[in-house]
Amino acid sequence: MKRFPTHIVAVAGIVENDKGEVLLIKNLYGEWVWTGGQVENGETLFEALKARGAEPLRL
Repeated sequence: MKRFPTHIVAVAGIVENDKGEVLLIKNLYGEWVWTGGQVENGETLFEALKARGAEPLRL
């Protein structure tokens, strides 16, 4: 039997530049959302936020 996690840890954050502009990302449903996503095993919350924030920007 396949085991599933009992819970999922996720992060979300606001990315703001020097002009006060905020980064929003359009998801697959056409909704504008903050950057974020699921925390992978072994990642800190800050590492996960940095990684999930960079993925949509291809950084």
